[in-house]
Amino acid sequence: NSIIKKIKIEPTASLITSLYYFYALKSSEIKNILLENIHLEQKMIIVSNKRPPVYLDDFEYTMLLNHLQLISNEVQKYNIKYLFYEINYMKINKISNNWINKQIKSIYDTTPTKLRRAGLQYCSDKFGTQYLHDCMGVSLTHTNRFGNVDEEITEEMLKEQLDNSYL
Repeated sequence: NSIIKKIKIEPTASLITSLYYFYALKSSEIKNILLENIHLEQKMIIVSNKRPPVYLDDFEYTMLLNHLQLISNEVQKYNIKYLFYEINYMKINKISNNWINKQIKSIYDTTPTKLRRAGLQYCSDKFGTQYLHDCMGVSLTHTNRFGNVDEEITEEMLKEQLDNSYL
């Protein structure tokens, strides 16, 4: 809800917050998103070879387009290759963790770590822990913090058997 309210005022902060919450990107992944890895026609961002691509919905795609429009002059003028960057004293720098913290805190009064964890917990509760691994690139070891994949599979099998026994 806060993202919707601030999308026009703070498009960059809204986009970063969305990438943290909905896609559980880490600071290191956000810092390293290259403009060449953004595929607008597929609404896709390739973050790294260690995780599945990020596929944006229409709302997030609009946020990305707003951010790209906002930075377009600087990208051309300074030959910038990253989606997010800082300019200090006419020097292009990669964004810092502090910069990311400020962006997220301008939308929600929380840290990126807590926001990412909340997003992971939501996805785990809604779609299961296997989703965290398959769709978000979270390691199986880490997914166990949000639930047990084996227990979920067993529960599904039992439910299916019970449903079939009543037919």
